Amino acid sequence: MPPENTNPIQNSQLPPVSQSAVILSANNQLPTVSYPRNLMAIFSYLSILFWVPIFICKDNPTLKFHIKQGFILFIAEVITGLLAFINFQVWLGIVIFLLMLVWVAFSLIGIKNVIRGKEVYLPIIGRLATKISFPHMRQ
Repeated sequence: MPPENTNPIQNSQLPPVSQSAVILSANNQLPTVSYPRNLMAIFSYLSILFWVPIFICKDNPTLKFHIKQGFILFIAEVITGLLAFINFQVWLGIVIFLLMLVWVAFSLIGIKNVIRGKEVYLPIIGRLATKISFPHMRQ
């Protein structure tokens, strides 16, 4: 006499559903993805990568703080890089090198502040960052 249930996979043999399983909402849409805020804030201080958090997590006030400082830092890096193409003199090369070291140091200080969870204004850059606003970022 064959067994009543011929299904090879019994309910007890199914693996448990993990907590990372995707659950659709009531309107059958995928939930929004939540990115780690610290990672996005760190991107703010990595040169041109400051654009990533602008488009992903633009509604977080702490992240806005770091994005604005990262933007000013990026502009300073671009201007310093453009100076390198001007009539190159030895003294100008030294100044450009020192400025780039300052920008790298400011980036590292900003990343350190992100890791510690602090909103600390960077010297000079912080003052300029308070004066800018991105139009598509909600206030």
